[in-house]
Amino acid sequence: KNCPVVSGKGDYTKINYPCIPCDSIGEGGLLVELFKYPGVKLNGRLNATIDIANGLIKAGKIAQSRGYELYVQSTCRSYETQRLLWNRAPEKQRTVKVSRPGLSNHGFGNAVDVQLKKTKKTTDAYGNETTKSGAAITSLSFCQQCKQDKNNLTKLTDIMFEAGFTRYCPEVWHYEIGVKEEKNHTKCTGLPPSCKNNPEPCKAK
Repeated sequence: KNCPVVSGKGDYTKINYPCIPCDSIGEGGLLVELFKYPGVKLNGRLNATIDIANGLIKAGKIAQSRGYELYVQSTCRSYETQRLLWNRAPEKQRTVKVSRPGLSNHGFGNAVDVQLKKTKKTTDAYGNETTKSGAAITSLSFCQQCKQDKNNLTKLTDIMFEAGFTRYCPEVWHYEIGVKEEKNHTKCTGLPPSCKNNPEPCKAK
């Protein structure tokens, strides 16, 4: 299917929505299914662009070499899912915390919401060494991100930037590859500008 970018105008509560890539998975060859790459754990079955997939392969290897694991909470998001998020958000928070339906980069498969977790090595009953997921050290929540430990955030951003991602600066978990519009994207490691008592906020280019 041909899935053009919508204009951003119109009634976003209608069920009769325009086509976006994440609504036509498997039909246009635009997206691929992600797998459990080394150093990467997925929140169920997820799809994304091949650039995101390759970026996660690189990021997972880097994370694994440093004793961490990436937990991918969200990638591709359908128009309907974005519409529900938009409608549930308080009106004052729309466009700030939730993108308009049809305009989110999640809908085009080139955005990923990711969390960094520690890993721990254990030995099974046969004496084989295995690696298990440990505690999360970065946030996936608007309510908690301003309380985020900056050193741990730097560990995540360093991994993602080294793998070729940029960060959406208002969110500590949102990273992208292949986005032409660079507004609000950066490679800084600071907390979002909305956080109080934040002398070095993350700023867009």
